[in-house]
Amino acid sequence: MKSAVAILAACLCALALPALAATQAPGSAMADPGKLLPRGVFVLGDSGNATHLQTGWQCPARFGDYRRDDLRVYDAYGLDVSCDYALPGEGSITLYLTKRTGGDLKADFEGGKSVLAGRIAGATLLADAEQKTFPSDREWLHALYSSNTQGQIDGVWYAWYGDWTFEVRATWRANHSDAAFAMMTQMTDAARATGAHLARCAASKPPVRTGKPITDKDQLQQLSMMAGITTGAASLPDPKTGKPAAEPAPRPSEWCAEEGIDVLKTPVVMWRGLNADGTVSPFDRAWLIGDGDPVVLDASPDPDLNTILSELNKAGPAPLYTATLKKGDDTLVLGFFRGRPDGGTLAVILFEYHAGYASVLASFNGKTNTITISVPTEPNGHPKD
Repeated sequence: MKSAVAILAACLCALALPALAATQAPGSAMADPGKLLPRGVFVLGDSGNATHLQTGWQCPARFGDYRRDDLRVYDAYGLDVSCDYALPGEGSITLYLTKRTGGDLKADFEGGKSVLAGRIAGATLLADAEQKTFPSDREWLHALYSSNTQGQIDGVWYAWYGDWTFEVRATWRANHSDAAFAMMTQMTDAARATGAHLARCAASKPPVRTGKPITDKDQLQQLSMMAGITTGAASLPDPKTGKPAAEPAPRPSEWCAEEGIDVLKTPVVMWRGLNADGTVSPFDRAWLIGDGDPVVLDASPDPDLNTILSELNKAGPAPLYTATLKKGDDTLVLGFFRGRPDGGTLAVILFEYHAGYASVLASFNGKTNTITISVPTEPNGHPKD
């Protein structure tokens, strides 16, 4: 942003700053009755409809006469979940969504068949001619079983949604197969938007992240001052037009959950941003999932800082990235990196912040336009011996 560069240039005009090193180093959730839902996985709206935050998958309170009677989370990261529906006296349908990058769908399907057959008394795989399925916009691996329970059919279905598996397990009365299949069509059709989103995410490969933290105290002090000023300037109106300052860089049009990272039993989910054309954006995000809403750390190149460093001939071989966190009206700067930092590094910073001993390098309060600079003796990621 021009105004940010001009403001900072004026502040630096009387300063002789040593060169920066140029070496490149690598919603508040309600609960289903009787259950407490992780607030970083599912959020329930006023009507009881559930949204899976990691994918945007919608699990409404009802599909026709089928009522959602459970939401389940099988891991610490929200990357393996299910929505359970039941119609008393008729049957039940459970929908599963699981992150399976690099997985084997056929192996998963065979495993699902074994689990289903093991739970059904006298399970018998139906003949090929009876292996019917529901109308759908995608191909499903599926198997139907009869049992000792008179007139009961059980089935399991698997399909890829990007690099996630979507699984359906259903039980119904044999004389109500048409209605059961129609309901499964409705349920899977409702997930089309999620499937399209996950397909775009799967088509975009995770970026290379070899950025290294800047730890030199003098450099941190310079960068902290610059970041505080540019962050503050970004919120000020243009001095010539009086119009609000523009967003410093295009924000991602959507976010893709990549992986879960464990930091001393604290779960963190790593995300990458996508541009509108489906390409990977320079923005990353890490979520710490705890007892409350997720704690969100953003990592992105600062266009103003990189422009300023370039004009001062102090730019390095890799773009400068900043790690920032919003806390109320404050934007906190928790780290600077040469290049794009990896998920493990961001997860550690998040953990330290959550634990109360992260180093806040700079902060800007958008309500009071106050800039605070505080350079620690021991930067993030480099604790004292």
